Amino acid sequence: MKDYNPDKSVISWAMRFVANLEDIKVIFTGASNLEQLENNISEIKNADPLNDEELEILKEVSEIINSNITVDCTKCRYCIDACPEEIDIAKIFDLYNKDKLLGNEGWSQAGNAYLNYSKLPDVGIASDCVECEMCVEECPQQIDIPEVLKDVAKTFETEGYGF
Repeated sequence: MKDYNPDKSVISWAMRFVANLEDIKVIFTGASNLEQLENNISEIKNADPLNDEELEILKEVSEIINSNITVDCTKCRYCIDACPEEIDIAKIFDLYNKDKLLGNEGWSQAGNAYLNYSKLPDVGIASDCVECEMCVEECPQQIDIPEVLKDVAKTFETEGYGF
C-alpha cells in the first residue's frame, strides 16, 4: 500500500474502501480520541474512489493477513459475556494467534504472557472451559470456541510454562 501511494495512510485506505461500499449508513472507526475522530471524518468526507489497481492491492493485503491467522477472531467480545467461566476468549485467542504467527515451538513471549495472565486473580483460562457452547451461539464468526480453547490449553498449559 505504501509502495503504491506513500502519502496515503492506512486509515485513508480503510475509509476509501468503506466509502466504496453500497448501502453503508454507519461506520464504527475505533477512534480513541477527538483528533483521530476528526481525522476519520475528514478522510471519509474527502474519500476518492478506489481504482481497480488499489482494489487489487487491498485484496492482496487481505490474503496476506488472513493467511497468517490461526483463529479468525475479530475480538468483538460477544462471547465473553456469555461465558459462565469468565474466560477472556478474545485475549486468549489473540495470544494464541501471536504464538502461531511466529511459528513458535515450545516457549514463546505469547505463551509467557498467557502464563502471567493465568496467574491473575479471578480470570478464566482455556482449560476452564466447560464446553457449554454459549460462546459459540454469540460468535458472529461461528468459531468452535471450545475446540480452539482445547488447542490453546495444549499449547500453553504445559510444564514448559510452569503449569
